[in-house]
Amino acid sequence: MQPVANDWSVLAKADIVHCADLDQRRMAIHSECSVSAAMLRAYIEKTCPGTEPEYLIIPGSENRASALLVGEIDAAPVELIDAVRINALRPD
Repeated sequence: MQPVANDWSVLAKADIVHCADLDQRRMAIHSECSVSAAMLRAYIEKTCPGTEPEYLIIPGSENRASALLVGEIDAAPVELIDAVRINALRPD
């Protein structure tokens, strides 16, 4: 078996369909200098320039996943296991 090349996903509330929909929305990241935050910012800058989410620091993918499930945040990068868990609990 080959390892998964990218074990991060960005999950968001159902009303966030396009990258630009993240503008002024609550986006949780691990820290200002985390790899996932850097990858997320690069994606937003390239895909939807001018979009500025409200970044919140919530360390730990499982903590960001829980915050997303209870509606405390609008979107977040999460690890693969948390993406699978969220999609099982809330497919929408």
